[in-house]
Amino acid sequence: MKKKIIVLMVAKNFLVGHRREGEPTNFKESILKGIKKHTIRGISTKWDKAREDLEAGRAVLSIRQWTGKPYRSPQVEIARSEHATIQERFILDSECDVYAKNDGLMLDDFNSWFKGSRNEHGHIGRVNVIYFNIDRRTKEQRRRYHLHNMIRYKYRVNARQKEVRLMRTVKPNDKDVKVLRELIKKGYNVQYSI
Repeated sequence: MKKKIIVLMVAKNFLVGHRREGEPTNFKESILKGIKKHTIRGISTKWDKAREDLEAGRAVLSIRQWTGKPYRSPQVEIARSEHATIQERFILDSECDVYAKNDGLMLDDFNSWFKGSRNEHGHIGRVNVIYFNIDRRTKEQRRRYHLHNMIRYKYRVNARQKEVRLMRTVKPNDKDVKVLRELIKKGYNVQYSI
């Protein structure tokens, strides 16, 4: 089943009315380095539906920026996440420093960004916080992680005798079979005790 793509645009430059209006936000670099862990959006039914789709595994989050002027230039994808989550939060004024840091902004920039969104008590209030949860591992790192977990939870490996034994009565999935074939090529004796 093909997954639905939920597009999330992040600003390339600070918006009109911000104290640093027109300057680069550097969100792309912050996202790729893992500094910007989330973004904040207002409450809307769009994000409620997106939350349901992401939780059910029917969708992926595509984080994008405009290449030039918004709505007048092509979009470029910065990152994609299958593990993104959307949480409804009530942000108090006293919590802004934590949210600013995880949003990839200095506190002054964060406050300037949300200056028109605050209630009479100075709180930002109810918002949707979209956590990116981007898997930054390489393909090889993901393969090794899977091999480690597969061996740790399903198999017993005796490297000295080059032997792999199935520990549980589980049918190996496609990834397991691929890794087991790799071990067989390396000379391991794979024993299934099903």
